Formats: sequence, structure tokens, C-alpha cells
Amino acid sequence: MDGTNARITGSDGRVYYYNVPVGWHQVAASKDGYTNKDGYPMDSQRVYCSCNEHKVVILRLYPIITTTSTTTTIPQYCTVHSRVFDCYTNQQISGALINLDGRTQYSSSTGYVTFSNVPVGWKTISASKPNYTTDTKSFYCSCSSDVYIDLKICPITTTSTTTTTTTIPQTCNIKVVVQEDCTTNPLAGVLVTLDSSNPQITPSNGTVFYYDVPIGSHNITASKEGYKTESRIVDCVCGQTHTVIIKLYPLITTTTTTIPTGKCAGYCGWISPYGCWCDAKCAEKGDCCDDICQGCPGLPQCGGNESYCIFNIKLLEGNTQNPVAYAFVNIDGARATISSSDGKVTYYGVTKGRHSITASKSGYLPATVFEECIEGEERNITIRMYSYITTSSTTSTTTIPQCQTCLSSRICNIEVFVYDNLTSNPIEGARVYIDNSNYKFTSISGRVIFYDVPEGWHEIYVTKEGYRSESKDVYCSASQTRIITIRLLPITSTTTTIPIGYCNIEVNVLDYRTNNPLSNVQIIVDNLSTTIDGKVILYNLPEGWKTITAKRYGYYSESKSIKCIKSQTHYITMKLYPIQIPPQQTNQNVTQNQEKQKCIVIATVLEDYTNKTLENVNVSLNNITLTTDIKGIAIFEDVSQGEHIIKAYKPGFYPDARGVYCKQNETININMRLYPIGPETGMFGTIGLILSPDILLYVLAFILFVIIFVLLISRGISRGSELEELPSY
Repeated sequence: MDGTNARITGSDGRVYYYNVPVGWHQVAASKDGYTNKDGYPMDSQRVYCSCNEHKVVILRLYPIITTTSTTTTIPQYCTVHSRVFDCYTNQQISGALINLDGRTQYSSSTGYVTFSNVPVGWKTISASKPNYTTDTKSFYCSCSSDVYIDLKICPITTTSTTTTTTTIPQTCNIKVVVQEDCTTNPLAGVLVTLDSSNPQITPSNGTVFYYDVPIGSHNITASKEGYKTESRIVDCVCGQTHTVIIKLYPLITTTTTTIPTGKCAGYCGWISPYGCWCDAKCAEKGDCCDDICQGCPGLPQCGGNESYCIFNIKLLEGNTQNPVAYAFVNIDGARATISSSDGKVTYYGVTKGRHSITASKSGYLPATVFEECIEGEERNITIRMYSYITTSSTTSTTTIPQCQTCLSSRICNIEVFVYDNLTSNPIEGARVYIDNSNYKFTSISGRVIFYDVPEGWHEIYVTKEGYRSESKDVYCSASQTRIITIRLLPITSTTTTIPIGYCNIEVNVLDYRTNNPLSNVQIIVDNLSTTIDGKVILYNLPEGWKTITAKRYGYYSESKSIKCIKSQTHYITMKLYPIQIPPQQTNQNVTQNQEKQKCIVIATVLEDYTNKTLENVNVSLNNITLTTDIKGIAIFEDVSQGEHIIKAYKPGFYPDARGVYCKQNETININMRLYPIGPETGMFGTIGLILSPDILLYVLAFILFVIIFVLLISRGISRGSELEELPSY
């Protein structure tokens, strides 16, 4: 490729090139005893490699058919075009000596030169000029092709102190941009060093420049008080300007508060917009941190009536299982902190109940898990984060600037507008959840926006006191801002007073295809089960997170989580998907807890001859035996993929066996026929077993026809005899 990087194909005729720069490239293949379709010893193509693209190039070689006759070699040539540039200014250089395997020319005023009738094969071309460096390249010249080679030479500055000539090293320029992680805003006042020297301070635009840097690898370090120090390795290429972006992670520092005698020494509690938090270790010593938390509600030692637990959180990379250091972690949208170098975070004083834990870091998809805090328990929680920036596994990791936009395109934004369904006025202060985890409050215009949301399906849930809660499933496409509108219906009817600390939840269950209410649906919440017909109101549920599951025979079950807020009535709609519908035809938001790797087999047993369905037939599949219902149907669910034998048998009938092949997410309908066993009465009984009634009817008609025919023939013969006996006159 490009005259270098020669590789040998494997047994499958393939060869791979990784981390190919964006741009045009020449790919060629050759082998002794083979030619291309035109008879030339090599087949080649010129292809363009786009950012983050997997390019497939097919080259075809044909075996040479040898004969005993004399082979005449036809000369094969190509044309070589070359340009010479100054490596610093990229200006064309005239008068440069171009040498192509001994053939020489001087470049024109535009730095251009052309060699015609160049024999095919590997060639070496070089450019040189007094007081300039020499640039040499190798390439392959294909028959009848035009090859374009650019050469760059650098000026050499000499000083004549005596007869000694001093050559100035070849250099590059480096542009360093320092940004704050998460916000990507430029950072001013950052100390930037090049190879632990050459310090510079970033201005308001967060950018500094290093000029005339010697070619080779260099270490760039950025540091600022209150931020984690970061370093990058850059390979300096002659005549180029490299842009290096460094993102600094802000460190959350805690200020030590002097606490009077008898209190915990040092930091033990803090106040957030979501309430008061107190360090459980402090509370265990009997110190309540009154000066900080005004009583520390939530801990028994501080006068509260709620229990607490400890969350030990560990962040791991989803692919490598390596710890994720310096990631932002929050619990229920508050108590934000940074993971340690080993990817660990510990939360003390977590109140009893269900909590959402979210971890985020630049270059990783955000991850959220839900955990239940049980009184006095210490929970070990592992959160796996997946990187969406692919790096090469060589000794030094190089990020290609052109690909940063491509790889970050899996992120989108969701903008939500909330209105009153009756007046169409925007609703201020409505709580909007995304995927039952992070939430925000709407502004005076009823608007809220979620940034950097992973591409895919998400559930938007909106609730506000005095309105019916609503939810909507929305698909967020990459690099787009999805705008949705949700209208809340005011609650005008008088409702039963809800006890303090409890809520009501109204559940509506619909058929996914028809949107009609479903009957005989089993609703499960908090290990309690009830059967409903389309709608149910669950009264006086304790506040906190609830998981509601709806199940019905013949449908995929569905579960939804909702935060039960005290003294409110919540409304949710659940749609169940019929099992007969292939999953690819349903909404992509089908519940993930279904065993989608399996299929369903529906067997219908019929009586042969009459085509009537047979009930009470034993049907077996994979050592599981079912009995057909009044409609002659037996349904096998959760059948594994692959080949299976299904058998049907019933007294008085010959058994039937069929083979089925079960594919993923497939519903198989199969008809099985049982032949009745007739009475075995001699030969005719045996014949009756193997002949159907239709065939027997034809046989009997044929026999009757033969009998009549014989009778007519015999009658004609006897009549003829009588005529012969008459006397002749």
C-alpha cells in the first residue's frame, strides 16, 4: 500500500491494514505466475479512505497459462508525476534535482516534473537541492498507470564559523488547547510544560503555542490548582502543526470545618439542595454535627427516625475490567464526588430506600444503576462504564483529530416541553425524569433539556402535584436534539385523602396492537399480586421507588419503575406485546427481561379424513408433554434454538412425529394429523387400514361397474345362443 507496508495474503486471500490515515491511497497486489485481466503482473486500485471507515478493496489476479512457444515480452510502462514542496511553507520549489532510478530532471517553476515510459516495478525517487535536505520515497509503478509522488525538502541554515557547517534540526509546531472536562470551556491560568520545561500560562482562550519543536516524541503536561494534572504524548512530524487538546478534571475539595469540643473532628456533614447529609462514621461516635446539619435528620443519633447504610462503589471499564479513575459520581443527583485512582467511591449515611447512582466521565458512556438501601447494611456495588473512543493498543496511544467528531456522534440531546392539557399553558416546576434516574425541573416556559444522552430508546416520565403523571418512550438519534411535548391533565375530581408518607398509583394495561384494555392481567408490586381488567388503582403505597410488573397469558410481560411521591396519585400506562408478533415488528422498547433467545412452538392436532381438531392428545417436545385443549392446540414456550422432534399420540390413532427447526424470536405453527385405527377383520380389515374412504368408494364403484358389465356380456351371450337354435325357413 502506497509503495510500502508489503504484506502476504493469508489462506483466505485477505490482508488487513489498520489505522490508515484519511486520504487517497494506492493498493496493489502481485504474485509470480499471475497477472491482472490485461496481462500485467500486478493489479492495483487508487481508493479514498474516509474517517472511521472500513474499506474493502478487491484485487483480481489471473494465472499465467504457459505454452511451449517462445514468449515475447511486451514492454510495460507507466508515467510518474512528482512535485517538490518546502517542508515549512508548502511552497513549490523550482530547480530541485529529481532522480528516478538514475533518470534525472530539474523541477519547473511550479515544482513539477514528469517521467514518461517508466518500466513497471518498484521504483525509488528522490529530490535534492543545495542548502536543502533530501527526501526519498519508494513506490510501485503499475502498467499504463499515472503515479503521483509529492516530495518535501527542508531548507538548511549554515553558519561559517570556520569550515564547519551547522545543520538546524527539522522541526514542527505544537498548538496546545486546555479545556475543562464536562463543560469543554477553555481554561485560563493553566501551567503548560513541554518535556518538563518551556513553561507557559494559558490566556483566556486556553491556548498556547510551541514553535520550532524538534521532530520526535514529546511530553506535554497541563496543571492547575483544583484540577487533576494531565499529560499527552505527541509525535512531532517535520513541517506540521499539531493540535493537542487536554481536558482537566475539576477536583471536588472539602473544606475542613472547625467543630466545637465534643463534635466530630473535621468534616462530617454537608448541606445540599436535596437535603442534609451527615457522615455515618461521625454519627456512630454520637456526634450529631449540629453546627453543620442543623440536627442531621436521617440518623438515629441526631434525632431522626430513618436508618442508613453504606455504599461502596467501584467503577470498572466494561471491556478491560480496569478501574475508572477520576470519574464523576452522584447519588440521586446530589452528593457529587470524584472516584479515586483505583476507581472507588464510598458514601456514608445513605438513607433507607431505593437510590440511583450515576457515573460519568469524558470518553465514556454515562452509567446508572439502582440500589436499595437496607437498614444497617453495607453494600458493595460495581458499575461498568464503556468507552466510546477507540484507541490503538501500541506503545503510545495517538488520537486522530479527524475522527473525534465521528466517534462522539453516539451522543444526542432530548428537549422536553410540558404543557397544561386544558389551557395549553406551559407548566413550571414539573419534575421530568429520564429512564427513571436523573431528573430536572421545568423552567417558566415549561422547558427542560437533557444533554449528552446515549443514542437509543429512553423513557421520559413527568410528574407534578395536581396533575396526572405521564410517560413517553422516545428514540434519540445520534448527534441530534430530539424535541418532544408532553401534556399533563389536571386532577379536578375529588379524591380520597392519601395518608402522609403514602401515594396512589393508577395502572392502565393495553394491547400493543389495538390499544384496547386487557382483561385478566396480573399486576405485581412490592411482592403483592392482583388481577385486573384493564385498569386498577393501587391505594396507600409507601413512598419510594416501586417496580410494577404486568403479566398475561399469550403476552410478553412488562415492568416499569416509578418513584412514588407522598400524597400524590401517579398514572402509568403499560402496553403488553402479543407473543405471536415477531419482536422485530414491535417497538424497540420491549422489556429486556424476556428470554428473546428462544422461540414458541404452537402445535394443532387434526384428525386425518375429517380435519376436525382433536382434544386430549398427548404432545411431547424435549421431554415435556402437554395435552391439547378443546381446540386441539398445545403451546410450547421458551423452546431453545435448533432442531427438535415433536410427537403426538392418542389411543385409537396412529402417532405422528414431525421435525421443527427453532430460530431466535420465532413463533412456529405446525399442524399434526392422526390416522384412526380401524377394526382388523381379515383381509378387508387390513385393506381398510391402508385405504382412505375416498379410495374405497372408488374401488367399490369400479367393482360394481365390472359386475354390471359382466352381467350384460353374459346376457348378450345367452341371447345369441337362443338365436342360433331358431329353425331356418
